Amino acid sequence: MAAPDELFCWEGDWGLPSVDTDCLVVLAYAKFAGAPLKLQKLSNPWRSPSGSLPVLRTSHKETLSRPSDIIIHLRKQCMCAPITALLQTADEVNTLYSWNTLLSMLHSVVEVTAITAAYEAFRNMDFCSYLAGNLVFFFQKFNADFDLSAKEGADSLAFISLVEEKLRPALIYTFWVEPKNYVDVTRCWYAEHLPFPLNFFLPGQMQRHQLNKLCLQRGDESLEVGDELEKELYRDAAECMNLLSQRLGSHKFFFGDSPSSLDAYVFGHLAPILRCKLPNMKLQQHLKSLDNLSNFCSNVLLLYFPRDGRESCAQKTPSPPDGADFEHVPNKRRKQLLSALVALGAMLSYALLTGMVSIQQVQQEELQAIGPEEEEGDG
Repeated sequence: MAAPDELFCWEGDWGLPSVDTDCLVVLAYAKFAGAPLKLQKLSNPWRSPSGSLPVLRTSHKETLSRPSDIIIHLRKQCMCAPITALLQTADEVNTLYSWNTLLSMLHSVVEVTAITAAYEAFRNMDFCSYLAGNLVFFFQKFNADFDLSAKEGADSLAFISLVEEKLRPALIYTFWVEPKNYVDVTRCWYAEHLPFPLNFFLPGQMQRHQLNKLCLQRGDESLEVGDELEKELYRDAAECMNLLSQRLGSHKFFFGDSPSSLDAYVFGHLAPILRCKLPNMKLQQHLKSLDNLSNFCSNVLLLYFPRDGRESCAQKTPSPPDGADFEHVPNKRRKQLLSALVALGAMLSYALLTGMVSIQQVQQEELQAIGPEEEEGDG
């Protein structure tokens, strides 16, 4: 069987499987669709195949970075089995193809051991009909929107566009532009989790990248950050959340009892706002006033990411004695020592180059001349 696709994403915090919105969208969709991905959670984007996160490395060594491209790829994975064109009628397949031939054709699609066990269990029934039914089930597995009607599919695309257009700019502003949120939370988190020396310059580089995205989304190259911009973005985001709340109503998910790609996008954008403790909590306060949306995020975490919720609770408990976390101390002290040495070296270099500190060499002859003068003075 082919190796599973490998997903690289930012590591989690605040009770979330990842701190990044795009990573949350992909992780949620993969969970909803049951895609068997090999997950790599990183705190260094340079260790990913593309140098950014999230990124999906397929079994054919292709890389995909945009959440929409990753979701489309997962859907295609479940819809391209060559055996479907051959399963015309039971008589044709039972006559033309032996059991070994069917196994060879299905080898890249389904677990061979599972097929063998199924064949043994259903030897006395029409094997082709059983196999076709199970393949249909397998195809549905990686498409979270499989059961949506045409109208529901159109609604899903419309609401996803609404989230991208109205909610994402406010999310970027909240975490990457609003001064206190950026300094106290965003930059602080990435500076603590990125390895040295990336933690010195990468947060600022990421902020500039997010600002460029915000400018592109608004169609304005010269973005004037201020109260007017904040009010406009938060007003659009509040309207978007109100519409999402009305669409969700009292349902468990947006289209009934099963999650879809819309649920993944909404969760990825709302969960960081709900779970992160921010100094400026305007957007969070509005979200918490919409009980069904808040409960929706909490239910997704509880049902599909229970481990992250437990880890969040564990982080809130008092820390154990020093000896319990001893294995992490040397690494931390080494990083602190290296940072201190680098900072000291930089300050000394600056002082020497600017002339604030100078090193003078005293000639040995001058020192010898000073000696007799002192002796004469004593005489």
